[in-house]
Amino acid sequence: MTRYGFRVVGGCDGERRLTIWSTALAAHAACDERAEVDREAYLSAFTFCDDFREYLDTTGSPKGYVGPCGSDWLWFDLDAADDRERALHDARRLAAGLVERFGLDGDDLLIFFSGSKGFHVGLPLSVCGSPGPSLIFPLVAKTLATGLAELLGVTIDQGVYDRQRLFRAPNSRHPKTGLHKRRV
Repeated sequence: MTRYGFRVVGGCDGERRLTIWSTALAAHAACDERAEVDREAYLSAFTFCDDFREYLDTTGSPKGYVGPCGSDWLWFDLDAADDRERALHDARRLAAGLVERFGLDGDDLLIFFSGSKGFHVGLPLSVCGSPGPSLIFPLVAKTLATGLAELLGVTIDQGVYDRQRLFRAPNSRHPKTGLHKRRV
């Protein structure tokens, strides 16, 4: 079971704090005051097993961790440089394609404006039988996301599928624009 993740409050170079990932996501989504949504904050893109907690306790950092990881969500990062309308178009196209392909209700997806120039789309991996944690989970996630994006004719950031990846937490403030990451 992959219940652990890490959270960073402040810049991406801040301390990685161990968290129960689903609890942290729910707190950010609900704008719980403990989530500090008026600040810049991030959650790990992947979740981890008990051995990750032991690793973090021993080393003080997730850096270098190569053990199993997983996720309940397959994340897509859509940015279009200085063309937010293009990113919005791609996010809509991706969402519509995922809904059609997997027979989902649109509310099953998590779709966020990033607070800057793009969008994050989360596909529940329950549509794929909720794959468990593995050593190659990030590679499998990247392969699946890239294949779906190509099939649906959208461009995604393929660099977001490493084990240590951070994603801006819902409702947190973007440091450059001052805008919050919001669900759409």
